[in-house]
Amino acid sequence: MEILNQTSFQFAPLVGRVHFPAYSFTCIIKGTFDLVPGGTAVLSDEQLYPTGDEPYPDDEEQRTVRYESDFAWYKPHADLLLAGTCYTPGTKPLPACRVTFRVGGAQSTLVVFGDRHWHKVTGTISSPRPFTAMELRYENSFGGPGHEKNPIGKGIAETRLPDGSSAVPLPNIEYPGQLITSPDSRPEPAGYAPLHRMWQQRMARLGTFDHNWQQQRWPWFPVDFNWEYCNAAPGAMQVSGYLEGDEALFFENLHPGITRYQSRLPGLRVRCFLNRHRGGESQHLQFDEVKMHLDTLWVDMDAEKLVLVWRGVTDIQDEQYEEIEHVFIVSESLSETPRPVAEWQDDFQAALAAEEAAFADESPQETGAAGDIEEAVRKAEATLHKALRAAGIEPVDELPEPSREDREAEARMLKEYGLEEILAGKALTRDTVVRRMAAKESFAEEVFSDLDLSGLDLRGGDFRGAFFLNVNLKNVLFDGAILREAHLENTDLSGASLRNVDATEADFTGACLSGADLGEARLEDSIFEQSALDRACLENAEAGNGIFTRADLSGADLKNGCFVGADFSRSLLDEADFTGASLREASVEGAAGRNLCMRDCDLTELRASEGCSFVDADFSGVTGEQSTWEGAVLTGADFSAADMMGADFSSARLERANFLAADMKQARFTGADLTSAICRTMNLFEAGFEKANLTGTDFSASNLYGAEFLGARMDGTVWHAANLKMTKLAGKQG
Repeated sequence: MEILNQTSFQFAPLVGRVHFPAYSFTCIIKGTFDLVPGGTAVLSDEQLYPTGDEPYPDDEEQRTVRYESDFAWYKPHADLLLAGTCYTPGTKPLPACRVTFRVGGAQSTLVVFGDRHWHKVTGTISSPRPFTAMELRYENSFGGPGHEKNPIGKGIAETRLPDGSSAVPLPNIEYPGQLITSPDSRPEPAGYAPLHRMWQQRMARLGTFDHNWQQQRWPWFPVDFNWEYCNAAPGAMQVSGYLEGDEALFFENLHPGITRYQSRLPGLRVRCFLNRHRGGESQHLQFDEVKMHLDTLWVDMDAEKLVLVWRGVTDIQDEQYEEIEHVFIVSESLSETPRPVAEWQDDFQAALAAEEAAFADESPQETGAAGDIEEAVRKAEATLHKALRAAGIEPVDELPEPSREDREAEARMLKEYGLEEILAGKALTRDTVVRRMAAKESFAEEVFSDLDLSGLDLRGGDFRGAFFLNVNLKNVLFDGAILREAHLENTDLSGASLRNVDATEADFTGACLSGADLGEARLEDSIFEQSALDRACLENAEAGNGIFTRADLSGADLKNGCFVGADFSRSLLDEADFTGASLREASVEGAAGRNLCMRDCDLTELRASEGCSFVDADFSGVTGEQSTWEGAVLTGADFSAADMMGADFSSARLERANFLAADMKQARFTGADLTSAICRTMNLFEAGFEKANLTGTDFSASNLYGAEFLGARMDGTVWHAANLKMTKLAGKQG
């Protein structure tokens, strides 16, 4: 599928099952705008990509949602949402203040109070403490522990005050018609932020997941599923139908400098077309429009940002949506009559032809390119010759050989500056190196050529920028030396000691470092491409952004090293030991290694896909949030006690893998093979196992709340004491 986007907006597809019993294809188009006080919102320079739920920056437990996921299959109404702060007029301290959020004809007003609480003895409400700013979050609305509509709010549970006494703090944010008047008051949680999908307001719309559903509708939603579940806005801010796109906006007491802030939507109509095959494997392509609805408006009032999301749904043949060849996205002004589909089809064909022509232009034939370069060189030479003649200089095609007098003068100059060895064509000798090392002279940027320096003591030497050409450095002592930006390509450093060396940005391409000791070395941005590092020691080395592609690290000791952003692509890692090392944002794509040990490593955002193979590897205790293992061979690997929220194991081979007590919230195992894997006591909250092979997999006592098992093979799967609530397998525990 190819995307031809003629707008500045961002596009994302989403496959689902909106219309029973068909598959659905949801087109999501997201636009980001800057609010203009007193004017119309304008396109932002940075267009935000469709994203999942985004919590508040200080909400590490992700108890609330600041921005609701864009990936909703369908919304029957428009959501009007806002993140912001109540600012008192003129920032004058007040005990209470009103805020208003209005979009077109939809409006919601809140009353915001300063901090207050119940007087336990008198049963009265304390006077609100004056405030100038109050963030509009559900932590400040009615609720509390055990309250199904807002378990993070206030108004139910006691808390201890600074003076040591206890009291029940009251909510700061309320609806004008539902003000708290007694301890028995139970108002709706007031706000403009998205309601969490696990709260009662939305959970009540999920429908009935019972035996009839399993027999008749699974894996589609139940017949009584209410699609309003996908709407996240509080009821008053859900628009019946959808937005037009040119509505007026009004914000009262939501900006520190503008009490009554007015703006307007940009007045755009977004249209989306699919060019797809109809009728099975037919070669005929049909150009169809997907009706788009503006169903989400979100405002970040403190940043004066506006996000609009258009969404459209169409049926497809299967979840692979292979019949769709192209997606064509355009926009129009609402002040103009919509253009006919046929005209947009002509524009699509023109855009497609232009793209194909541009691609062809970027790939010229080699002979043509060479001819163009030669012609350019000839023209440049002609221009240069013309300029030289104009300056009274006769150009020559080739420089003459230097005279004997010139060569003798050059020799005298080199001797004067101590460079006669270079003139003689001789590199430094072994004895010269020994002598100069004893005198503590620097070798910075010098050339070492055709030398045998094996076994020498070069500790603490300054070799920054030096060139080592065909030099034998076997068993050399380089401890504490400076090798910054040194060139050691194809050098034999087997058995050498380079402890605590500074080799930042050094080049070891193709070098032999078998059994070498680089413990505690500084190797940031160094290159070890195709190097032999088997049995080498890199313990506690600092090798951030180092390049180890195609290197042999068999049996190497890399414990507690820093390899942040390093590239180990296609390297050999048999029995390599990375225990306690940091490989944040590193890559091991295409690498292979049996019995690899990465125990207790930091693998956050590690890239381990593209056919990497780590059979029987030890990843126990690792931290690997958002790491990628797509298609990896991890048969028999040990991930016990790993913390890997959001990790992607799609299509990975995980037969007999051990995930005992691992925390893998929202991890993806789509199409993975977990035959006979040990997945006991895991946290797999909202994990995805679509089309996975779970034959003989043991999920005993694991938390699988909200996990997805669509199309998974589950022969002999063990669910004893597993939490399967909010899954389509609820009731299988035991």
